[in-house]
Amino acid sequence: MNDEKALLCKNNLIQHMEDFLDYKIAQDEYYELSERCYSEYGDLLKKYYPKFNQKFMEVVPEACLYYIDEPGLDDNSREIFRNEISNLYKVLIAL
Repeated sequence: MNDEKALLCKNNLIQHMEDFLDYKIAQDEYYELSERCYSEYGDLLKKYYPKFNQKFMEVVPEACLYYIDEPGLDDNSREIFRNEISNLYKVLIAL
């Protein structure tokens, strides 16, 4: 049962990335959805998908903190954030 929840979390995190990269959701919404998902199932993700978890945690929290939470977000910062998520997406779908 817990492995199914971990897989659901993994799939949801990837889906949120896809939605963001396809301009279906804004980066603020991406941040909120990913944080909610990870907060609920992050421990299971660590246990069942440690490589996925490691790669996700290497990029997303810092990128969200720097490119979303920091005041004065400009178009260049938005593009850098999008590139960070795009590059991570390519890594995560291969895991």
